[in-house]
Amino acid sequence: MGAVWPWAEPGSEFASSYEALVIDRLMDYERGYVKTLFLPDWSEGNPYQKLLINGLRSNGVEADLDDFHRRWPRLLRTVLKHGSCDIVHLHWIDSYISWITSSKGTLKQNIKILLCFIDLLLVKIIGKKIIWTVHNIYGHDAGNISLELKLRKLIFRMAGAVIAHSESGKKDIIAEYGITNEGSIEKIHVVEHGDYCGYYPNTVKKNEARYRLGIGGDGKVFLFLGAIRPYKGIEDLVDAFKECNFSGKSKLLIVGKPGNTEIDGKINRLIEGIDNIEFHPKFIDDDEIQLYMNAADVCVFPFKKILTSGSVILAMSFGKAIIVPKQGCLMDLVDEKGAIFFREHRTLKECLKVAEKKELESMGENNLNLIKHYGWDFDASKLVNVYKNVSCGKRC
Repeated sequence: MGAVWPWAEPGSEFASSYEALVIDRLMDYERGYVKTLFLPDWSEGNPYQKLLINGLRSNGVEADLDDFHRRWPRLLRTVLKHGSCDIVHLHWIDSYISWITSSKGTLKQNIKILLCFIDLLLVKIIGKKIIWTVHNIYGHDAGNISLELKLRKLIFRMAGAVIAHSESGKKDIIAEYGITNEGSIEKIHVVEHGDYCGYYPNTVKKNEARYRLGIGGDGKVFLFLGAIRPYKGIEDLVDAFKECNFSGKSKLLIVGKPGNTEIDGKINRLIEGIDNIEFHPKFIDDDEIQLYMNAADVCVFPFKKILTSGSVILAMSFGKAIIVPKQGCLMDLVDEKGAIFFREHRTLKECLKVAEKKELESMGENNLNLIKHYGWDFDASKLVNVYKNVSCGKRC
């Protein structure tokens, strides 16, 4: 044990954990299955990890969820707590690197980067394989982009495999992180984001949904539903909708919990005195999602930049037509039969006007049929292949 942790005396926390880990690991090899640990636990209010874990279990892989330990070495302490996992699967890493990105001064930052490297290295030394799903190129609230880039490149190098949710997402990771080595490019694998079909209640019809939300008339209802953050482009959407000068029948609903009071205040000021724009600044419970989705004719997502969007997948799972920017990751997901794309030759305002006059039901049906191909069992089976090959020391 001293060769692994020179400071770990017999009977210490680390030594006892390591002994238990070795015994559990030998038993796992006899049983012949893979175990993974998802970090951090974002299952509260977001079904992504729950559904992926269910898919993994259907494919013979056990999975646990946890948050990063508060004390250094943060990752190692968390892994030891879970003993016999083979794979340490990182998802949203903001909470793991925040103790570094919040530091002031280059010297302090560099020392913490070194400690982060040691933490990752120790996890690898005890035989764990690190997998990282890149959900965002940078954190949505990243302040120091150059520092965050260093940390993300470090985690990329230490990972045995990296997951992107689309081919375009893979290209973005390569470009943004400056990946040029062929071996490093090969360790990026595409495993698509699963659908949300059937996960949320979906029994309320359009007329009832509109009645319960207090929406009258038969005009088009445009919906943005999701977390309210600056990169989502909500202010652009409000401006574009106001410029359209739609009749009172058409309405825009902006629904979701604001990331801070500043953006909440901005949106309220922008829509002041506008009767056909409603802002519902709150977290939406699972059984309420169907009210907004089924009341809407089209969902609008005016992202400034995006790598993966669960909100778009949710809208497609409810059979909604969508308006989205012409970005690669979204074009991998949906086609012009189900989406109205803006940028380049068409503005967001023009897209809203097209949607207001367009028959949208067939577009929504197209999106529902497309997204049904992304079942969690199938996606999980692709992930299991990555797990097994990395666990065996192969580049899959």
